[in-house]
Amino acid sequence: MVRIGLKNIEIPLIIGFDKERKHPQRIYIDIFCTIEGQVLKDNLNETFDYTKLVEIVKEMKNEEIYTIEGLAHRILEKVKKMREFRSVEVYVRKHPEDMGINLDYAEAKVEG
Repeated sequence: MVRIGLKNIEIPLIIGFDKERKHPQRIYIDIFCTIEGQVLKDNLNETFDYTKLVEIVKEMKNEEIYTIEGLAHRILEKVKKMREFRSVEVYVRKHPEDMGINLDYAEAKVEG
């Protein structure tokens, strides 16, 4: 089995509650896809075009989304329609503003 992933895809997105929705926030997305078998040759038919993952993420800018877990789930569902994967993992992170505490980020993970 082979696991292929993209880390820290960054997109500006209106997401969150109340005052968070006033302007786009930087959202960071990781996507990992596991395919069956082993890629033993340099053969495009044995893998997938991961630039399509970036296209799926970019499409999210056109959708009304409120939570990072909702965003992660929408991405997961679209990725799973690309081809048959053994598994897909999607991580979505944002740096919440004005929470009054020192916090690296908030993160949601979905898999399927």
